[in-house]
Amino acid sequence: MENFILFLKNLLIYLGLYKLNYNFSSNIDFGSKKTNIFFKKIIKKSNLVFEYGSGNSTYFMEKNKINYISIESKKDIFIKLKKSKLNIFFFHLV
Repeated sequence: MENFILFLKNLLIYLGLYKLNYNFSSNIDFGSKKTNIFFKKIIKKSNLVFEYGSGNSTYFMEKNKINYISIESKKDIFIKLKKSKLNIFFFHLV
C-alpha cells in the first residue's frame, strides 16, 4: 500500500497537479562525506558532464564553471532552474 501511495504522489507531481517547494543551492549532499568528496573530485576532473535530473549538482557545476548538460523531466523543476539561466533541457515522455 505504501508503494502505491508513493506511486500516486509521484504521478501527481509528474502531471503537475501536486507542487513541491524545491530549494536549490550548490551544496552537495549524497548522504555521506566520502561520497560528496568523490563526486566533487570526479566532476572537477571532467571535461563535460551529462546529468539526468537537475538540482544542487547543477548549481555546483555552474558555480565551479564545469561544462555540463542537464536533462530534467519534471516541468516545475525545469522552469525554476531555467530562470537561473542554467544549461538545462526539458525532456517529457508522452
